[in-house]
Amino acid sequence: MGRGYQALCKMCGTQVDVNDGPGMMAMPLRCEDCGKEWWWNFGPGGPMGKEANPPTCECGGRFTLDAPPRCPKCRSTELERDPGGMEIMYD
Repeated sequence: MGRGYQALCKMCGTQVDVNDGPGMMAMPLRCEDCGKEWWWNFGPGGPMGKEANPPTCECGGRFTLDAPPRCPKCRSTELERDPGGMEIMYD
């Protein structure tokens, strides 16, 4: 089960939407350089049972499972959960 939540960048204060973990039919991979997400659809219509073959990110980076979430404005990885932000669980 995955979860989505809102975080705040400690460096510039930007609110960031973060998705972590797989759902039943898709999971987010992040670019190791800029933090942009690419969703791997492995449910109906997707490559179920096969490895993800993500495209190269438009910034030139690679999408991986290990990349931390980043602020889209300053690219900092220094994020903290927004206490007033939304949180969802997805499956």
